[in-house]
Amino acid sequence: MGARTDDRLLTVGYALLTAAAFFGFAIASFLPVAVGMQSRPFSVAYRAVVIVGSLIYVWRAVHLRRAILPPQFLWPVALLTSMLVLRMLWDSLIAPLPLDLTWDDYWLEVIAISLLPALPYLFVPDSGALRVARWLCLAAGVTAVVSIAAGAYLSIHSFTSSQRLTTDVLHPIGIGEVGVSLFIVSLASFGDSPTIASRLIFVLARAGTAAMGVVLCVVAASKGPLLSLAAVSIVMFVQRQFTLSKGRRAVELVLGALMLTGLVIAASFLAKHGLLAIYDRFSDITSDRSTALRVQAWFGALGQFDRSPLLGDSFVELSTRFYPHNTVLETMMAVGVVGLLLLLLILALSSAAALGLFIQAHDLSWIGLLFLQHAMSGMLSGSIYRTGGYWISILMVVGAFVALRRPSGQPIAGALSVAP
Repeated sequence: MGARTDDRLLTVGYALLTAAAFFGFAIASFLPVAVGMQSRPFSVAYRAVVIVGSLIYVWRAVHLRRAILPPQFLWPVALLTSMLVLRMLWDSLIAPLPLDLTWDDYWLEVIAISLLPALPYLFVPDSGALRVARWLCLAAGVTAVVSIAAGAYLSIHSFTSSQRLTTDVLHPIGIGEVGVSLFIVSLASFGDSPTIASRLIFVLARAGTAAMGVVLCVVAASKGPLLSLAAVSIVMFVQRQFTLSKGRRAVELVLGALMLTGLVIAASFLAKHGLLAIYDRFSDITSDRSTALRVQAWFGALGQFDRSPLLGDSFVELSTRFYPHNTVLETMMAVGVVGLLLLLLILALSSAAALGLFIQAHDLSWIGLLFLQHAMSGMLSGSIYRTGGYWISILMVVGAFVALRRPSGQPIAGALSVAP
């Protein structure tokens, strides 16, 4: 009885931590706006709750001797993490850099956002934890949309000067990422409902929540989330075609084309009347200030890598004194070619795991799609140090695939060789 209770606690804990990882901060960000206070105390309190929950989960998982991810995956992760931490220690203690934030703030962000919240995902989850996590993510995603809408309504500036949705706490990029994640957990396969009536209600509810995610992403008008939304939509659509008869496939192709056409027409109409910034974000990309700064940071990161290709140069891009909004370039810049090779190996194994989920377990494809979303976002606006969802999605997709293959004892490197 006690063992079953412990298993249930781990199942619920995994689900709660996953919902918090992708939607929690968007929900919590409403509180400081609602009470008219500074966001920092609320942010610190929220991160503290997540850290405590993560450490409790790790303690229970170790106590129950839960399986961890395969060593051929964990060794590259451990080596890259150690190199990144050593780079920060060197830059903060041996050769301090001039930064916009204090070193205390940087270390707190890295530890509280990326490092400690990712620890629970070093353990292999069971199928029940993944199933409950999906439902809690869906509920948390809808709650996050409501919180963002209320926060924008109460904020002093609910839109940027370029008509992109924002709040006093959340940036348009973060809002767009929430929209993409909600779209994924809404539409990726749940499996069939038992009756036609319940199936219809189920489909309508999923379509409604997915539409909320699309609208949130579009009004945020951030390029990274919009491109991620397009990529996951294509993968989801292609994956579904392998499960349909020819007749249903033709019908869905027509419906998909009509929906896409309608979305483009509506977005064009709103953009033409100055109600939507999405058109200007892509049509005027050469004169967009944020894009220009990002390109400057990319070239700066490459220049720093050229100066020290073996060991790396520093963990921030020096011209902007910030991260370069690209996880691959940031890794090259911080820890050199060795760190780059480790990151590419980690991404290759994670991509193999995601492909394995797409082929063999449609009900777990949402995890592979979250990995795809954050891998793309990492290339356009993420940080290897400060984007918690990036690392959590990498560990989570490998954990889900190991859980899928564990009964047959297949290693994760066999993802492409195992027949579905």
